Amino acid sequence: MDEIRSFSNHDPELAGVRDHVASEHAEAASSFAAMQATGAVRKLPFSVAHALMLGPAYDYLHYASPPEASEAERIASLFADAAWSSVAPDYAS
Repeated sequence: MDEIRSFSNHDPELAGVRDHVASEHAEAASSFAAMQATGAVRKLPFSVAHALMLGPAYDYLHYASPPEASEAERIASLFADAAWSSVAPDYAS
């Protein structure tokens, strides 16, 4: 996905992809802002939150071999927990 996103910024034939990605990103940013307003997530710039939530999983998917089916759910759970931990509100502060 990263490669397609990168190419779409420079290739006019991929303008539809670029527009779709931008639209989805804007929608996600809006949803994240709404969650921030209720205190459900930390006050972080969306670009930072997005990188914290998805960056580790993207990196894993880029370099790792496909896991066995029995291991895939455990790995997905690890990344989901890490993603939530990166944006969860800090009630202690």
